[in-house]
Amino acid sequence: MVALFCIIEIFIEKVKYNMKKYLRAFKTQAEYLAFTASTEFILDNVSSCREGDLVYYTSEECGGYVPPEPPTPPTKYDIVAKYYTTDTSNPTQIGYYDYISGFSAIEIDGVEQPNVVSAYTFDTTGEHTVKYKLTDNTSVNRRAFYNCSSMTSCVIPNGVTSIGDYAFDFCYSLRSVTIGSSVTSIGSAAFKNCSSLTTVNIPNGVTSIGNETFANCSSLTSVTIPNTVTTIDRDAFSACTSLTSVGVAGSGDSIEIPSSVTTIGSAAFDKCSGITSITIPGTVRSIGASTFRDCTRVTSIDIQNGVISIGVGAFYGCRVINITIPDSVVTLGGGAFSDCITLTSATIGSGVTSIGDSAFNSCSGLTSIVLPDEVTSIGINAFRSCTSLTSCTIGSGVTSIGESAFNRCSGLTSIMIEATTPPTLSYYVFENTNNCPIYVPSGSVDTYKAASGWSGYARRIQAIP
Repeated sequence: MVALFCIIEIFIEKVKYNMKKYLRAFKTQAEYLAFTASTEFILDNVSSCREGDLVYYTSEECGGYVPPEPPTPPTKYDIVAKYYTTDTSNPTQIGYYDYISGFSAIEIDGVEQPNVVSAYTFDTTGEHTVKYKLTDNTSVNRRAFYNCSSMTSCVIPNGVTSIGDYAFDFCYSLRSVTIGSSVTSIGSAAFKNCSSLTTVNIPNGVTSIGNETFANCSSLTSVTIPNTVTTIDRDAFSACTSLTSVGVAGSGDSIEIPSSVTTIGSAAFDKCSGITSITIPGTVRSIGASTFRDCTRVTSIDIQNGVISIGVGAFYGCRVINITIPDSVVTLGGGAFSDCITLTSATIGSGVTSIGDSAFNSCSGLTSIVLPDEVTSIGINAFRSCTSLTSCTIGSGVTSIGESAFNRCSGLTSIMIEATTPPTLSYYVFENTNNCPIYVPSGSVDTYKAASGWSGYARRIQAIP
């Protein structure tokens, strides 16, 4: 019995010795505390730990082992881009030097680079793959890829939430871009001058398309805009001369603004000469200046009730045939439909109170016009050079008619003014109008003939039949 106790005592002492060596192997105080809180431990490579306990290293003397450190996980890259090079003697721009700090690592053709660089000389010509790790994992910095003219494609994955201003400006070889569904913000001029880009799908969650975002993307044919977008800013798609489809799902040769949009900025679709029809929902309150200027193939424009303001030159140069301005419109800006030479008829809603300067100037196909009683002023050159205009009716509410408003409307056969009080008349209003009769209310003929500015047309003024 004594011998047995001795053997047990020797065994316990050996365990204590091994435990001391083992405890010295702990790397942190937390590991030590976790071990001493456990009632069982690993001995001679036999685990008696309970489920949920940590697994501890044993000393070599008791048959244990110390596993190697876990390998460092490979860098997870946020952006993958393709470049195509034809010259190995000069460096290729793969980032914009002022903002290269936006990347914490770059891998080129499978090899991680020790230093983040903005220009790189490839060993071979042809296609190359460059991967980028964003510093904060979520943002493509301002000008991040500015002037990366050899970039041909780019994938921005889920997780990235914003694309900065000018991020891809002047990437004129960029043909395709995939924007992850987590992106909610696309900055001004982000893809400006990407003249090879053909299609873009803007993900749900984006609320605004910024100033010049896709300006001068001359090969862009199709853009999908989600119902989360509320604002299309200034010059967003200006000079996208190949653009034929804009909308929630996209449809051939048309712009269908989503019903979520409330504002369309100035020149947003200026010179989009591939478009043939435009639909603007009533949710849009304001159409900016020159928004659809020189969309020279547009033959159909549907402005739905709810729109309040049509800006200066909004549809200048369009080839629309008929236009109806809904009753909700209050402001009709100067030159709004100027030079729409194919326009044959225009219906102006009861909400309009003033016709802007040159609003319909040089609409040489317009044949007739009726201005409602709510219109109080007609601007300078409003209908100047509408050479096919044969009849014009001006409602009873008009109080002023601007200079040359109907000058050179050489096809007019009659002008009817329903106001009993002669409106204030500027210079040359009815010059070169075929000396057609000017009809006024029967009780006001003499008043008109004697009124300042009207007396020069006295011989033409007659009572309304």
